[in-house]
Amino acid sequence: MHAQSLGEQSAWESNERELRHQTEVIVAMTEQHRAEIINMSKQHLIEIENLNVQNRAKIDAMIAQHRHEIQVERRVSDVKINGYRAALAFCLFLTFGILASHIFSTGLCTPSKLMLAA
Repeated sequence: MHAQSLGEQSAWESNERELRHQTEVIVAMTEQHRAEIINMSKQHLIEIENLNVQNRAKIDAMIAQHRHEIQVERRVSDVKINGYRAALAFCLFLTFGILASHIFSTGLCTPSKLMLAA
């Protein structure tokens, strides 16, 4: 019976050693996975920051492009407005010129009448 007890104790110690070994393997693998996860997280943070920098650069470029386009549109609008003003001034000049020539040609107003009115 004592031999059976020694055999059971030996089997128990063997099982305990095996369990201890498996636990150590699991702990080592867990630490390794933890280190890998930390490294991957750091790498992902670096990649995210790089993407943020690229996106900021793209956004800044788009803003600069839009500002340039707005300035060009303003210049085009200013040229159009100045053209319309010049056309309006020319039309008014012609209208008043035609009106004045009509008044002078019909005799409604002559230089002598203007002199008398003054």
